Amino acid sequence: MRQFAPLLAAALLMPGLVVPAHAAATRQGLTPAVLFAKADELRAAGHLPEALAIYTALTHDPDLEIRTEARYRMAMLLAQQKRYRDAAKVFRALLDEKPDATGVRLDYAKVLAQMGHDDAARKELRQAQAAGLPADVALAVDQFRNGLRTVQHFGGSFQVSLASSNNINRATSAQSLVTVLSPDPLPLSADAQAKSGEGVALSGQSFARLPVTGSVNLLAQLSASANLYGASEFNDISGAIKLGPEWTSHGDRWRPALGYTQRWYGGATYSQGKSVSLDWLHPLDRRTQVTTDLGYSWLTYPAITLQSGTSIDVSVLVEHGFSASWGGSVTLAGGRQAAHDPGYSTASGAANALVWHDFKSLTLFGGAGVSLVEGDAALFPFPLRRQDHGTQFSAGAVIRKLSWRGFAPVLRLTTEQNRSTVGIYRFQQTTVNTGITRAF
Repeated sequence: MRQFAPLLAAALLMPGLVVPAHAAATRQGLTPAVLFAKADELRAAGHLPEALAIYTALTHDPDLEIRTEARYRMAMLLAQQKRYRDAAKVFRALLDEKPDATGVRLDYAKVLAQMGHDDAARKELRQAQAAGLPADVALAVDQFRNGLRTVQHFGGSFQVSLASSNNINRATSAQSLVTVLSPDPLPLSADAQAKSGEGVALSGQSFARLPVTGSVNLLAQLSASANLYGASEFNDISGAIKLGPEWTSHGDRWRPALGYTQRWYGGATYSQGKSVSLDWLHPLDRRTQVTTDLGYSWLTYPAITLQSGTSIDVSVLVEHGFSASWGGSVTLAGGRQAAHDPGYSTASGAANALVWHDFKSLTLFGGAGVSLVEGDAALFPFPLRRQDHGTQFSAGAVIRKLSWRGFAPVLRLTTEQNRSTVGIYRFQQTTVNTGITRAF
């Protein structure tokens, strides 16, 4: 075994040697049981690279149970070394092959929490409960969930994709609009009409967390997104920062915060906002949780000062695990914007549903939504008060089988239509995104 261990250690650095190394072990009469025992011996002696090499080789065994056991021991060893990112990748690969391995899913949730992905950790706990757990294990999971606190001080995620859209400026396809200025329709310039194009879509979030007490942290959150096209006048960039305490109690998580947002369109400032908000997460039962967001904002639009004013927004997100492989959510949202000009003042509402399903090394998802917007008064120079009815459909896939360094390809198709009594708000848009996202 001492002669075989260096060969397996080399396999860690040269993945192409993993299968030959496993074949060599078989020729030497080293059964999986013997290899597991030797790996445990090496691990106890502190020879961790050699132990990891043996586990890596065993993950290529044709027997699913042996591959599963090898991945589990490998992931636990990586977690012991605080290599949480690597451990998460191995746990995810294991669950792709055995989605009903609820014990593994619980360990996976613990690793995600250590990485700062508490929302992802809660999702895995819901899926484990949906798969069914013995009463004593379910009680232990409840205790873990109720005490779940992210200990990661810094973290974040990002997504990059190529975007192709038939309406990058979300504008009307009409060449003219009806107004009160003339009995004849008012011609629209080419820039005010729908434009197709290709570009890059970027989004990212990061956080910094400073512990205050055992259950209270000071949390700073930064998020940004950008849709960048060859025609820079249609570039849409936004950023937001939030700062406030975060505390947990009996499974509930509270995040009151002060915030600032800014949006740039075509290289110029489009809007600025200051806000106060409250995010409250509450588990309804072992498979369902509700997240409620309340916000009050002071908004400024430098180019259209009559649009400036205040807004109140509320949303309720209900997430549910149907089984170990199925999950979904429903979001209800409403808002009220009070602008200096009643034509820009609106009341709005929206409902969205999302469902996803994990297949082997692949997650498929799909969603649909509707929205309503009503203005307080007619917006000059249009004759009618604004009334919008919007619909949106989306579908896509995350292909974890092609993951690399913790990232996986993602494909998404989104189609959106907004019917409005005011021509400038009437549009149709279909966008195809091809990019990368976090694989776990």
